[in-house]
Amino acid sequence: MKNKIKIIASGGGTISHTIPLVEVLKQLDKNVFEILYIISNEGPEFEIIKNEFSYKKIYVGKIYRNIDLRNIINIFKNLVGIVQAKIIFLSFKPDLVICKGGYVTIPIIFWSIIFNKKLIIHESDSVLGFANKFASKYAKKILTAFDKKYYPKELAKKIEVCGIPLRKEFVSASIDRARHTQKSVLVIGGSQGAKTLNQFVVNNLSKFIAKKITFNEIKNIYGDTSPGKLVSALTQAADILHPQLKEFGGPRPVIVPVGADQLPHINFTRDIASRMESEFNFILPSARLLFNLI
Repeated sequence: MKNKIKIIASGGGTISHTIPLVEVLKQLDKNVFEILYIISNEGPEFEIIKNEFSYKKIYVGKIYRNIDLRNIINIFKNLVGIVQAKIIFLSFKPDLVICKGGYVTIPIIFWSIIFNKKLIIHESDSVLGFANKFASKYAKKILTAFDKKYYPKELAKKIEVCGIPLRKEFVSASIDRARHTQKSVLVIGGSQGAKTLNQFVVNNLSKFIAKKITFNEIKNIYGDTSPGKLVSALTQAADILHPQLKEFGGPRPVIVPVGADQLPHINFTRDIASRMESEFNFILPSARLLFNLI
């Protein structure tokens, strides 16, 4: 019997680094491919991976780009993770390595280079993330969600534009249109647009507060009413609503991917949008649509 093609896959730290890769891997023939997924020791990807593939955990820590005492601990974690990743490579002996991004992939990328393994990466944003920027010089193929023009010219020959893989629920879910008299919006977070979104919140904070968003509402959803929590909540609402503003081509239906834990944010944003609908013509986010798809 012919030996299976062994694949080490990794992507984590956030769900958005995990789900697209998992959906691709699930399409591979298990009689042909043997998959080992590497996850971070404390990452949220465990809940997605545990029932899908064989997996190994490694230690990993975020390195903050300013003076931060957490970097001391996280550097140690990363050193341990590099050793763990080497052991995994030596024992599993992969034929191919596929990485989706996140700090957990850095030790995997490092050993794929050292052991001269074929490396494929995927980038969902229009700007390469930290791990993928490191991997891009050595990757055999770079799969992207956006056109080649958004990435360094020297990488153009490696890039294949493929978009973002979606769960089957997004393309096959049957929505009862008769029960939806309003337009529905599936909502997502901002990533590279964070600076613009934060500025939008700062410029419009007084308008939000003036529309009777009470501290009790914040407390009931998020647990406290500290200034940091207030700004965080409104930033996430702005993340959802800002594509509907006139200067961004709105109002129009917008698809914004979010994690399954974002339902409270969508409900909160719907309340804000309804109170500002006459001023901005917002299309109200649909928490029901998100609930049906997850």
